[in-house]
Amino acid sequence: MGLFDLFKSKPKSSSDDAVSGIMVTLEIDGDQSLFVLLTKDGTINRLGDGSEDNTENDLFIGCSNPESFHQVKKFARPVIDNWIGAYGSPDHKGKPCKLLVGFQTDDGNELISHWEYGSQSQGPPPDVTKLVIGAVNATDAWWQEQKEMTDPNKTKTMSGEEREIVVGGLYATRNEDNTYGVMKVLVVDEVAVHLRAYANRFEELPLGIDPSVLTLGSISDEGGFGIGHFPLAREGFWNGEPVLLKKTSVADDELDGYRLYLEAMGGSE
Repeated sequence: MGLFDLFKSKPKSSSDDAVSGIMVTLEIDGDQSLFVLLTKDGTINRLGDGSEDNTENDLFIGCSNPESFHQVKKFARPVIDNWIGAYGSPDHKGKPCKLLVGFQTDDGNELISHWEYGSQSQGPPPDVTKLVIGAVNATDAWWQEQKEMTDPNKTKTMSGEEREIVVGGLYATRNEDNTYGVMKVLVVDEVAVHLRAYANRFEELPLGIDPSVLTLGSISDEGGFGIGHFPLAREGFWNGEPVLLKKTSVADDELDGYRLYLEAMGGSE
């Protein structure tokens, strides 16, 4: 393994797994420095630039050309074949870094490559860093465009006040094409909000929505598919201006992806 020791691993995935979603999360010294989410249907999320001194804490959510996803997907195979598991450097120098590269496959599996290292020590291998750099490059033009569209003088509601994030809450956010998507808050911890994003798209704000109509969909659906679990920094949650539709319960099976995340991070519920 060279300078890295495998401290926890998962069975390696077959290289035949079809990737339908890719997520990259980087924390430096406890702060989220980068979050990228790309899916096969063109869904795109981006927060931060991945630098040690990142100050870009707004999360941008939208839909774009699926080509961005395919640009990053070409780097996925070596990571899936060789680096699924959790790895740590025995020689931490500089600020502590946590890198999470996650994949969702067509059959619903979630695969995670988790790395802990120092900002001044050897980082992950080229297979992993190529994918991370590819994710940044593939989303950069879209991200810069979203930043330019944001009014820096806009006053946000309840600015500076602590707002409650409702566990079990169904929140609507506006997509780039002016439709609305719905996400559900599964868990809120010290640093992140853990979410479930549904495949449904609505032409109008779905006030009074019936939760039974919400679905993750499947890869074969024309309207695309959702994501069972993804983490988002607490400070980034409100940047998409989510609207609380109603509070629901969180089913045990909805936490499967969250449990995999905890296992990869070396924690527990």
